[in-house]
Amino acid sequence: MLDKTKFSIHCLIGTYAHIGSTMYKNELPEPCNCLNCGTAVYGRPDKKFCSDKCRHDYHNLSANAIRSVRRAALRSLDSNYRILDQFVRMGMASVSLESALALGFDPAAHSRSQKGERGHTLYRCYDIEYVMTTSRLLKIKRVNP
Repeated sequence: MLDKTKFSIHCLIGTYAHIGSTMYKNELPEPCNCLNCGTAVYGRPDKKFCSDKCRHDYHNLSANAIRSVRRAALRSLDSNYRILDQFVRMGMASVSLESALALGFDPAAHSRSQKGERGHTLYRCYDIEYVMTTSRLLKIKRVNP
């Protein structure tokens, strides 16, 4: 409820409503806490951070967490690609899964998977395709993208 008290300057605490050219003060909200440091935040009712530094730090931390997950996934894909590329260059179309794992192969890291014509799953690591069974990597070959 508006209390019809006119304000000619903008204060730091409270919410305001503009009606025509007059600014009226609403009831003061409870101050919220900064999402980064936890100190009380005053000003606009939708303000979430106490300073620009806290806003930058908060968003940089959340972006870094996402970037680190992405980097780990790309690292695994890159490692698998190097291992599979070695097999292709050596002309090895089939390799035991145990020997691939010993070289650092990660079975969960692939860039694409799809069902093959005979019901088996074809995996791709970028432009190298293979079929993985419980004990072997089969039909390792480079395909045109």
